[in-house]
Amino acid sequence: MSSQHCDVLIIGGGIVGLCIAHQLLERQITRSITIIDKEPELGRHSSGRNSGVLHAGLYYKPESLKAQVCVAGARRLRGWVEERGLPINPCGKVIVPPRAELDGQLELLAERGRANGATVEFLEEQQLHKLIPEALSASGRALWSPNTVVVNPSRWCNGCNRSCSSRGSGSLQQLQAGGFSRKSAASALPMTASSHTAISTTALGSRPTGWLISMELGSTTACCLSRVCIGNSSQAV
Repeated sequence: MSSQHCDVLIIGGGIVGLCIAHQLLERQITRSITIIDKEPELGRHSSGRNSGVLHAGLYYKPESLKAQVCVAGARRLRGWVEERGLPINPCGKVIVPPRAELDGQLELLAERGRANGATVEFLEEQQLHKLIPEALSASGRALWSPNTVVVNPSRWCNGCNRSCSSRGSGSLQQLQAGGFSRKSAASALPMTASSHTAISTTALGSRPTGWLISMELGSTTACCLSRVCIGNSSQAV
């Protein structure tokens, strides 16, 4: 059985797991990181199959944590994508009411958007048709969010993995967990690759005890202690 040792083991190579690795490297906490995933490629599930929309911040209550994370996160992620030349579609977004009585919701969204730092603009029917000829508004007007953009989530996952790999992290795909053990300050997670080659990855913990998360990797349930991070939130129980 071959062994691979790391300071931090991240289970799940989706957006959350990759962001954890990126931030650990960005903050210079450690360069010894391993990301494992049961699929042959990272981001094969919801992380790589979502709409990829970076919302401008129209929907959340001003000063709420969601509003702060949405606006600041969208700006940071857009800058990150543009710096690395990854695909991005600065298409903007148009919001139209399907019923006339919902026109007031446009005012609410505009008010929230401006309070959150987003750029919004009301469009009259003629302006709407010029921008999107097929669009219909029950009230005759629409709300335009020019800073809403769309990225390719799969390409982002690959780009983030390349960025992390260039700074020291590694990734292992198509692995099935084969149990979990803890010896002194280290936590060991034996795994089997698709080629049936056994690999033992050890994550070192800075404390004798750590937090416990139960997760499912493939068909095997494992308990992850200390600095073994859950990267796929959909798998956390």
